[in-house]
Amino acid sequence: MPDQPEIASLWIGGRLSWLEQLCLKSFADAGHPTTLYSYAHIDNLPEGVTAGDAAKVFPAEPMLRHARTGSPAIHADLWRLHLLAQTDAIWVDADMYCHRPFDPEDGYLFGWEKPGLVCNAVLALPRQSAALRNLLAFFDDPYAIAPWLKPWQRRELEAERDAGTPVHLTEQTWGFTGPAAVTYFLQQSSEIAHARPQAAFYPISFPHRNRMILSRFDAAEALTPETRGVHFWARRMKPRLQERESNRPQAGSYMHGLLRKHGIDPSRAPIPAKPKTLRTAEEARTLRRNLRADARDLGLSRDQLSRKYRVERGFVRHALAQEDPAPDNTLLACYLGTAHFLQTVHLSAEGTAAQPFLYMKNHKAACSHVLATLMTYQLGFLGGDPGGLTHAKLHKPPKALMLSGKRSLTEEMAQSALRDATRFRFTVVRDPTERTLAAWADRIRGGHRQKDRLMRHIGRAPEDTLSLSAFLDVLAQDNSARDLDRHWRPQSSDIAYGRVRYDHIGDVANLAATASVIATTCFALPEGTEAPRHLWPGPAEDVTELRAMLTAADLRNLERAFAQDYVMCEEVRQSS
Repeated sequence: MPDQPEIASLWIGGRLSWLEQLCLKSFADAGHPTTLYSYAHIDNLPEGVTAGDAAKVFPAEPMLRHARTGSPAIHADLWRLHLLAQTDAIWVDADMYCHRPFDPEDGYLFGWEKPGLVCNAVLALPRQSAALRNLLAFFDDPYAIAPWLKPWQRRELEAERDAGTPVHLTEQTWGFTGPAAVTYFLQQSSEIAHARPQAAFYPISFPHRNRMILSRFDAAEALTPETRGVHFWARRMKPRLQERESNRPQAGSYMHGLLRKHGIDPSRAPIPAKPKTLRTAEEARTLRRNLRADARDLGLSRDQLSRKYRVERGFVRHALAQEDPAPDNTLLACYLGTAHFLQTVHLSAEGTAAQPFLYMKNHKAACSHVLATLMTYQLGFLGGDPGGLTHAKLHKPPKALMLSGKRSLTEEMAQSALRDATRFRFTVVRDPTERTLAAWADRIRGGHRQKDRLMRHIGRAPEDTLSLSAFLDVLAQDNSARDLDRHWRPQSSDIAYGRVRYDHIGDVANLAATASVIATTCFALPEGTEAPRHLWPGPAEDVTELRAMLTAADLRNLERAFAQDYVMCEEVRQSS
């Protein structure tokens, strides 16, 4: 094998996880001399990787961490520029996998992440590069205002500077020192002409990152003869692996095959849990109120609010999207009619120990479990015996416990409750794939009346079978078919996402958190109260096997039918 160029990366933060081990070893296995620099000893470097002293390139102090997240990504962004100015090595992020040996041309190696943006997860520049020189000069001023920002963003930063409170680079929006800066200076120097196509290093895009760890996808289909590396997008992928995938990719997935290829054992270097900012329900509500007040009264932008309160811009966006109650006609437009709207709204019929609630029911999103929890707690507060509750009563609750449906509610009552800031307004969403599979398994395969209605709609006999693939194809092609039944109607419509000012949006993937919020906020129960499960032990339909059956066409149909739901669920996860 001919001599390969040197690969270099930086690690700040203790032992490596198996994901970094896999990526670094892939370069060593491809014949690249590979050095991992660090400021402290790392005791689990993979075979073939050499340790380097990061302090010899760029000092550890001050450690430049992002003010909102605490991430040392800013330090790593600047460190790599100094590396390129001092060596001929190719920089790679520790979550970049070597598919084929890297081949710089005239000292250049980088590629498009997407149209208009070069990612700096792979970066090689000759030492005489004008872009490199200008990047280093620009970041010499830690309060520099980026020329690539939008005009209104620059005006905000200039006003703060002129007021004597300039914004430090660690307080800028995420990525300030990364791809946007690199792209701008490469364009200014015309060195952008050396950019490789997206297929070179980012063939599997950020939105599709989980396809690399799920067995139902063949992620390798995205690789082309131009592909040299594959970025694993670890900042988002690692929490998914640690929290939902037993700390390893699914057997048969693309990444599972890579682990076997390079001899990496995930059990020997697990991904640690990601530290989370834990807020009580009251703290979250207060924060959202403050964000809305500052946006309204002070005119602060999302960027300014994110910096001031050190929260994700997604959290800010979600809070501001619910600034004002929607006009009645706008809200009702989300529903198929007034009766449909009223069947979604559930209110406490009596007082609660702490705060009255309003629950917007979302079918096939743990609605039975949530209703069982609410009514059990309500009975306990009223001194009743929850043993009298049955599953049949959950969706037709006794009027003494909850007001729901057109027999108990009026449109005026429901609208008033949605505008009532004293009520704790919440709902729960579910991964659109799981929800739709559950709807097919229960309603269609189970032969409920919803199937008869759908079969008549598509001109088929009610007794005919309708396969999962055929069901998904109908939903993707026919908007009116999606509106036939709430069990598979887009949930972003059924909960009026963005139009109702929710205090809490839970996720079926973490029901325990929502149950805890209900217990403490509405019923003043102690933290950690275990939610009642005697009425609803769990979903009757297990969708794990159905997930494994999905074809590429099925997945395209799901994304086409429920595009807004996928966006909504991602925003909910980011803002929680």
